[in-house]
Amino acid sequence: MSDPLLLTLGTIGAIGGIFLLRFSWGRRTRHGVLNLAAWAVLSAGVLCWAMAGGAWGIAIACCIAMLSAAPFLAQAAMVSKPPKRAEREVMDRIAATGTPDAGRRAGVFALVVPGALGLSVLVGLNGQALARLSGWHPADSTSFGLFLMPVTWAVVATFLLFRDGLFRMAAWLAGGVTLSAVLLAVLPRGG
Repeated sequence: MSDPLLLTLGTIGAIGGIFLLRFSWGRRTRHGVLNLAAWAVLSAGVLCWAMAGGAWGIAIACCIAMLSAAPFLAQAAMVSKPPKRAEREVMDRIAATGTPDAGRRAGVFALVVPGALGLSVLVGLNGQALARLSGWHPADSTSFGLFLMPVTWAVVATFLLFRDGLFRMAAWLAGGVTLSAVLLAVLPRGG
């Protein structure tokens, strides 16, 4: 990753693509050409990083894009209003679940974001250990573990979001973490 021009253009493309997407999606009506342009700029940024650094370059470009998108997502989450519904319906749900809407949302966030991330890290470490036990080269086994982490996070987050209630979400997550931690503890670690 020594070509500063490619790195600069890639960074501008990754950040600029996210800004263009946010601008496009924030309009009253969808604008197909603007959407396409935003995705093209983002793709060009990733391509520049790929040319400069291969797979690591792609990973860095994706991190830059995600970090650029995080403030937009946080701002949208703070200003989004809950869906319109009768006050009585909200009170009935709070009485039935025992958690007010904000508490439930915070609980879902805590389980799906850092909780699922923790499980995905454990799965990635287990994948790396199993690959090494299978005779893979250390670089390949590390790459495999790094590949498993975001894939697992996406799958676990989606799975948890389809569970009904915080208790069920927490139970599934705790079961996965326990199983992965036990497996990690019994797998021999090798270099």
